[in-house]
Order: sequence, then structure tokens, then C-alpha cells
Amino acid sequence: MYVLFVWRDRETTRDLFFECKIAWLVWNQCCAWLGVASVDHIDPISHFLHFKLCNVPTYINVFWRSVWIVVIGEIWRHRNKYIFKGEVIDHFEFFSLAQLKVWS
Repeated sequence: MYVLFVWRDRETTRDLFFECKIAWLVWNQCCAWLGVASVDHIDPISHFLHFKLCNVPTYINVFWRSVWIVVIGEIWRHRNKYIFKGEVIDHFEFFSLAQLKVWS
């Protein structure tokens, strides 16, 4: 299934990273992969703070936060490929690349 980014004249951080349909699909895949159910925040700071677990060792939270950073980076990279190169984005491929980067 191919999904296009929503193009707006003036894009906000919320639009790009959290409200865009493809970003929403990728965040849902991310939560399913991590085995968590969540209510997604559309405020960037709240969304980032959501990726912290209580009563766990620091290295686990480092992993959780790295997942967030990688997904944000992939959203940005794929958005640029769509806008500047006209490439169509497959959100399954998109998320697979994010997973690979998290593990590496």
C-alpha cells in the first residue's frame, strides 16, 4: 500500500511528524513492534516524553528514545524523497528501514 505525504503550503512540525497519514501509520507500526498500546500525542515534546518507561534501567530508555529519533529521521528523509524527487512512499518499507537503523 502506497500512501502520499500531505502537501501543505506551510507545514508545521505537527503536520509533518505526527498528523500526516504516513507518519501516523509508521508510529502505529512502531507501537505494534514494541508491543505497546498508546494514545499518540501530536505535540513533539509530549510525543518524545511518551518514549520513556518508568522503573527500568537507563539502557532500556536509551533504546526507546533511539527508536523515536530514528523514526523522526526516517519521516524527514522520506518526506524529502517524496517532495524533491517525486518518489512514492511505501510505509511498510519505510518502517522496515527504521527498524534496521534502530538495531544497527
